[in-house]
Amino acid sequence: IFSLDAAKIAQFVVNLRTFTPDQMEAAKVSGLGFISSFDASLIARRVVGLCTDPTNFSGQFRFMPFNKSYPDILTNRIEENYTAILMGDVDGDWNPAGLRPAVTGDDLEAVQASLPKVASQTGSVIDVPLSINRLRGIGVNAYQFDIEYDPAVLEPAAVAAELSGTRSEGLSVISNVPFAGLLKVAVYGALPASGDGVYANLRFSAIGKPGSTSPLTLREFRFNEGTIGVRLIDGLVKVTAGETSIRGRLVTPTGEPVAHARVGLTSTTGSKREVTSTSFGYFEFGGLEMGQTYTVTARSRRHTFAPVTVSVANSITTLEMIAEQ
Repeated sequence: IFSLDAAKIAQFVVNLRTFTPDQMEAAKVSGLGFISSFDASLIARRVVGLCTDPTNFSGQFRFMPFNKSYPDILTNRIEENYTAILMGDVDGDWNPAGLRPAVTGDDLEAVQASLPKVASQTGSVIDVPLSINRLRGIGVNAYQFDIEYDPAVLEPAAVAAELSGTRSEGLSVISNVPFAGLLKVAVYGALPASGDGVYANLRFSAIGKPGSTSPLTLREFRFNEGTIGVRLIDGLVKVTAGETSIRGRLVTPTGEPVAHARVGLTSTTGSKREVTSTSFGYFEFGGLEMGQTYTVTARSRRHTFAPVTVSVANSITTLEMIAEQ
């Protein structure tokens, strides 16, 4: 059962294809007795491992006829056969020998699915485009794939796959993280996408330390019937420190700004910087390193401030320093 089965149901719903009686039975995975786009969505959910819905019968065998009655058996009866229907397998490509493996292609001229090598600041969300090229006019009604990543470095966003603004914009997408380190995506639709370019945007949060990297390894990539070899090009995400800053304000105990005070910043390595507060008491230190600890001091002719030690965990850290006198 692949995403193409969901695409074929979507085509049936809008009268772009017909089904045999057996195919119609296989398509009714919702158990509602009729075929709708809901059946297509349930199949896509099964493809990415979302099989907890008790009303999703994808992957179960049903038998036609449901039963037979034999009131009087006086002689042997032959050819009393049943037809096994795998629910969700509308194209009938189930193989008793086991799951048909995805076809990969080493030919440089083969259809190519690729992820880029990108950099992302720690704590930020990054979009990683999935591109499909060298299609040579082949329309794409369905595709699915797995991505393996390092869960210590990356975390899929709540909406981990989006099609807006891509070649697949008219299709439907569903994704799932069955366990940390694996993202599964299925895309399907009634009308084919076409042309080379970006087909999906994958969203990850960079949670690793600066300098850490995570491979983005494509696995089990199938499009349409899955019989055409696809050359897979893996991606990589490198986490960078990014630019962070400490911003703050100097005020008196009554909330009045302390202007033109000298504000100092000292890192754990001993490096020092100094700025002057504005007429409204504001100050800022930019270009800091994420994860580092700094001590902020302030000097004024009329006011005394206690030093403040802060660890930079966000792109902007805000302080309010209140004078002791």
